[in-house]
Amino acid sequence: MARGEDSVEQANISIIVRRKRYDVSRGSGFVDLEIEGKLHRFRIYQNPQRRGIIIEYNGIYDSLSNLKRLLKGTELERYTELIAKYIRSAIYEAQIRESRKHRIIIMKSIQTSIGLLEIGLRDDGKLVLKLGNKRVLADRSNLDKKLEEILPLDAMTSDLVSQIQSAFKSIESSIISSEDVVIVLDSEAKDIVLPSAIVDDKLVTMIPFTATYIDEDGEMRRGLLVLVIVVDSNGEVKRVDKTRNPVAIEVNGRTIYKDFLERIVLNEAIERLLPDTDLVRRICEELERGRSVTWSEAWSFVEELMSKYVYVEGRNKIIAMLYAIAQIFYDLVTIFAILRIIGEMGSGKRQLANAIAACAIIALTVVKPSEAALYRLVDSFHPLLIIDESKINEDMALLLNAGFERDKFVPRARITEDGKITIDVFNFYSPKIVVSRPGKLSLPEDTISRTVEVYMQRIATKTFPLEINPKDREEAVIMMLLLKIRKWKEFVDTYNMLRDELIGTDPRTRDTYLPLLTVAYLVSKERSDPSLFIEVLEDMIKTADERAGVTHHQRLAIVGILEHVVSSSTLEGTVKLVSVSTKDIASALGMKLDSSTRIRIGKFLREAPFKVSMTKSGGYTKYLIDVEKLYQYVLSYGVDISMLADEELEKLKNVTGYDWKGVGFNKNEWIKSIVKKLFGEQSGGHQHRTLHPLHNHSKIVSHLE
Repeated sequence: MARGEDSVEQANISIIVRRKRYDVSRGSGFVDLEIEGKLHRFRIYQNPQRRGIIIEYNGIYDSLSNLKRLLKGTELERYTELIAKYIRSAIYEAQIRESRKHRIIIMKSIQTSIGLLEIGLRDDGKLVLKLGNKRVLADRSNLDKKLEEILPLDAMTSDLVSQIQSAFKSIESSIISSEDVVIVLDSEAKDIVLPSAIVDDKLVTMIPFTATYIDEDGEMRRGLLVLVIVVDSNGEVKRVDKTRNPVAIEVNGRTIYKDFLERIVLNEAIERLLPDTDLVRRICEELERGRSVTWSEAWSFVEELMSKYVYVEGRNKIIAMLYAIAQIFYDLVTIFAILRIIGEMGSGKRQLANAIAACAIIALTVVKPSEAALYRLVDSFHPLLIIDESKINEDMALLLNAGFERDKFVPRARITEDGKITIDVFNFYSPKIVVSRPGKLSLPEDTISRTVEVYMQRIATKTFPLEINPKDREEAVIMMLLLKIRKWKEFVDTYNMLRDELIGTDPRTRDTYLPLLTVAYLVSKERSDPSLFIEVLEDMIKTADERAGVTHHQRLAIVGILEHVVSSSTLEGTVKLVSVSTKDIASALGMKLDSSTRIRIGKFLREAPFKVSMTKSGGYTKYLIDVEKLYQYVLSYGVDISMLADEELEKLKNVTGYDWKGVGFNKNEWIKSIVKKLFGEQSGGHQHRTLHPLHNHSKIVSHLE
């Protein structure tokens, strides 16, 4: 039962919805409307032949489409359109609730001469039969009758009957049913969180959009539809379908379920966010044509788009272009970076954000958003989210941290209608761009470590359009979507390969850059030129070094311990253990350590895996260090110990028995080895390169900071 105080003013008279109820399974209900101070009940019935809705008012029956005839000559005739609207609303809301209440857990698909017949088992034991825009609910007692409603007799060939029987036998063998419960054996149902999912060797991509459509009862509605595209590992399209939300389709014998409106109501604001029907039509046309896109074509297109709408050059342009392409693949990888665009007023940072957003299927720009609104929007549609010049407080920073990884969720408690407390979990994962001026955005270190940064600079000699041309945006979305559909397997395989190969550098920075590196590698490979990939590798290492404020004290501690071993080893024999304090480390390094650094070093040594024990002596804490474990730590994490001279490394070898030379991280050698392994002889030119465009921006960066 639903009660409301919804009202609409017409001719200065208010219409109030007092009560409304509609039972979808029974096909009956009513709406009580208070009109001109009087209460009127309109009873609703589903036509037995499922050919529309019948309305009863004052003992007279007629179809909903003929409501004006039913009310002709009454005081309500002038309110016909509004009354019809409230009746349709009651039915539609009930259908939405019904569809969300029960999920399809097993789905079987059969190709008929007039379309795809889908037979689904709901979690309440009922069967859903769908053919084209016809959809009926059935159980074992009326199955034959319901099949006749959607399948004409001339389509019921003996082969089709055999396939239907086989499908039902398969469903029956998967369940144990009683009056109270349906137990599914080894259910293959998959409730997906993101708009895309990999099911065995196929990619399922779902694009929500709003449209006016005619339902199975012949009624015209406006609501959320979903374009579903299924492709195999070679990028060959296996299925393109437009269906109502929530989506339940069969892929490789598994039911894929997705409800975009599970926690949000469709309204005009949401409609403006989603793609329109023209874009969906263009996408379908391009898929039907068999159009394909290469990595080089996508790269050239984005480069032209950037040049048309914003001034950005060098390293910053490369990172922005890579992000614009990589964002289309975000739901196929486990981690996706936040892009920070930093620049003074008038530098074009918002234009750059808009140019990148033009490549996204769904994009949303927000200013001063509330956390509750944001995580609901992102959980529902996972748009490319642009946060523009907004204060990032602690709660928002934690949300951004959670949205960095695909499998992290934000829990929220709420009270249900019966007074119980339930927990909802929201997924905040999506591409995100944070736009700000230098020094105007205070982000915690752990959030900064999840970002890739682009710096913008003013230019007075060029002007650019203020808005992205809709045709450019349409072409950008189609280009990126086709790239995803045709090249998804290559992207995923390359992403996984690079994650395995790029060891020895900072894991967090590597994972942050990995989607961009994947695109850079694929463009470089297609062009037989590794220079783009090399530039992004160098930028990743440079970024890791710049963020070493978090680990700089660890490097100081390790080098200080080794310096202490060198300076204090006067006895013969192999050093197995060494006792040091922060004072000893400072003395060995020959520098004065501030209190903050001493505290960080102390904390690091207390938790270090190579620490054996701690003791207090002379007001200082002494840490007993296992030299073998310290060596393994430096070797495993590639700690930079280049501060040690060659003669010190040689002495360390003599007194510890371990060769410390070359165990740390050498950037140039590491890049050369990676590039040679991935590109072979193509990488030969790297050792002769002196300066990359990525390095030309360092003065601007330091100036802005």
